[in-house]
Amino acid sequence: MRVLVLLLGLLYAPLLCARPTPVWINDPAMAYPSDRYLTGIGQGDSRAAATDDAYAAIARIFSAQVSQRSAEWEKYLQSDAGKASVERRDFMAEQRTTVTTQRIIAQMTITASHYDKRAKRHYALAVMDRRQAAASLKEQIKALERQVDEALASAQTGDKLAR
Repeated sequence: MRVLVLLLGLLYAPLLCARPTPVWINDPAMAYPSDRYLTGIGQGDSRAAATDDAYAAIARIFSAQVSQRSAEWEKYLQSDAGKASVERRDFMAEQRTTVTTQRIIAQMTITASHYDKRAKRHYALAVMDRRQAAASLKEQIKALERQVDEALASAQTGDKLAR
């Protein structure tokens, strides 16, 4: 009987000691309410990859550049052999879309990470306070407006050296 209990204990020990999946992986709003925070969940084969993915998830909210390339080919072949004529027409189309983002916000922080041993995946949670994001964006907009005003003033005065 003791041997059976010991064997069952050894068999189930990894399950009992396994860390449960954190709630933030499936529902980040439970830990960080969406009315106050922006969140991004990242995942990857390494912790660094998961962190980058989490940062990118928030960055996509603010900035995304989409580029698309299309190519089409058409080939027509006609051959005559006596009275029989064979026609063949091939058409190929290819379209590639790439989405890139920039890290434009510095107030993002990784607040949690998790490694799922079964899936062999790392997870990371990036969080940003909405008020801080708004303040940062307003400051960036003001700086850009100052640059535009300086460029306009320089253009109006005719100062060729400032151009």
